[in-house]
Parts: sequence; C-alpha cells; structure tokens
Amino acid sequence: MAFEERVQILSEAEQDELYGPPAFTSADQRFFFSLNDKELAIAKSLRHRGQRYMLVVLLGYFKAKPVVLNPGFHQIKQDLKYVYQTVLPGPGCRPFNLTPKENERIYQRVFQLCNYQRWNVKDHGAALRDYLSQQARAWTAPRHLFDAANEYCSGQKIAIPAYSTLQKIISQVVGANRNTWPRTLSVQCHAVLSKHWRSS
Repeated sequence: MAFEERVQILSEAEQDELYGPPAFTSADQRFFFSLNDKELAIAKSLRHRGQRYMLVVLLGYFKAKPVVLNPGFHQIKQDLKYVYQTVLPGPGCRPFNLTPKENERIYQRVFQLCNYQRWNVKDHGAALRDYLSQQARAWTAPRHLFDAANEYCSGQKIAIPAYSTLQKIISQVVGANRNTWPRTLSVQCHAVLSKHWRSS
C-alpha cells in the first residue's frame, strides 16, 4: 500500500459519532448546558439572539467532546429549544445556520471558556507527529495511533483535528515506520552477527 494515501481508521458510523453533534438525553442537557457566571455573561454579550443560543449549545457539545462542529439548525433544534426554554429563557428564533465566520467567532469564545486551543497544523503538527512516531515504535495499528493522537490533544488542551488531518498524519507516521523498520532490523542483525564472529 502506498502511504501517500490516507489509511482508513474509522467506519462511517464512528466518524459520525465523533465528528457529529452528540445525542443528548434530558440529563445530558441539564448537565452540559448549565452555565457558570462567566459563561452566562459571555453568552448574554452576543447581540444576535440565535447566536446566544448557539453558543450555549456548541459550548455544551465541546464540553462533551472537544471537536469543532458546524451543525445545521435542524440537526440540533431540540437542544436549541432546551436552551431558549430553560437556560436563556426567550422567544426562540427562526431556523438559521451559522456562516463560517460566525462559527469561528463563537468557537473563539468556546476556546476561551474551556482554556483550549484550535488545532493548527503549523503550531501543533510537528509535535503530534513526533509523539505518534514514538507510539508507533510499540504498535503501528492506525486505530491505536488515532486514539493516541486524541489523548495527546486532550492532554495539550487542543481541539481534536479533522478526521482527514489525522488520517494524513497517521499515514505519514505508519509509512515512515515501515521504511525505518527494515533498516533497524538489518543493523540489529549485523550487530548480533558481528558479536558472534568476534566470540568464535
């Protein structure tokens, strides 16, 4: 297999579960959408009512799993309804979708409140690749490296990168490890044989 291609790590169902809006129960809604004073103040500072509701929803989702989402209104309308009926009581809002800029501005506030960083390949890519290269010395299974990448990002307070980004990085790590292993084995065998010849 050419490892310039991206390895398949997650099934479509697993991708949807990680990178789609979570399905909250009533108990989940009460827990994840509850706001402290700072969160409430920032939510109320937004001028557009719909964006206030969306901030609360996306903040709650991020607390559940640190992934950047841009869901459509109808995907999350039940959670939005819970927010405007319970958390920020108001008249609700008409269906709308966030523009990319609006989504980015809301997530800037989410990152601030959660003390997280947005994934940036320039700032974080090399360090993650080095970490996964170390992990690959023990086990190169792509799913193992994917889980290790998520654990690394969580420990560094970095939002989980897009699936395609992790696919690319893990493919590079696995490919590099496969290219390195034969050379390492050859060196080790040569060292063992040399030791044997000297002792003969």
